[in-house]
Amino acid sequence: MDRIRRVSVKFKGGKEPRIKKHPPSYCFDWESQVATDDGMYISDWELRDKFKKERTMNSQEAKMRTFEGGATRDNDDTKCDYEGFLSPLVFRRFGKYMNKHRIQADGKKRESDNWQKGIPISAYMKSWWRHFMDVWFMWRRVDRPCPGVEELKDWSKESLDEISDLLCAALFNNMGMLHEIEKERRSRA
Repeated sequence: MDRIRRVSVKFKGGKEPRIKKHPPSYCFDWESQVATDDGMYISDWELRDKFKKERTMNSQEAKMRTFEGGATRDNDDTKCDYEGFLSPLVFRRFGKYMNKHRIQADGKKRESDNWQKGIPISAYMKSWWRHFMDVWFMWRRVDRPCPGVEELKDWSKESLDEISDLLCAALFNNMGMLHEIEKERRSRA
């Protein structure tokens, strides 16, 4: 008695594959073979591997997003591209902001990495909210007779400088909080 496993597959050409039976004496584990579009026969386990690879490729393609401007994003990409993730414009501006704020209330200049000695996360959070509210207030332009969001091209140089400083202050608090969280995570590892 010949045993054969029927497979329901469609190849790219849309043709139904031809199945070639092997009598039990010629095959291991009652293997069957399937004809591909080019007339070659492959075993069903090779076919499963082929479809598994195609499904993996298709699922990866499905996870790819293409944005209106042509940018793409792969959700499965695990490689860190720090140069691409970070903006040199932002970090240059942030560095200038941090340097400007190194002078303490007592007139002494603090070290650039002074913040890494430890600031309670609650202090970062309170400061972050103050800066966030200032950014939001400025963004909504609630101080004008006709409040609302304006295009950046319509902002004055002074307003751009002010909101840049506020965003740098919020960024400092974000990084400080994350720094403290990462230190805690590492201590638990």
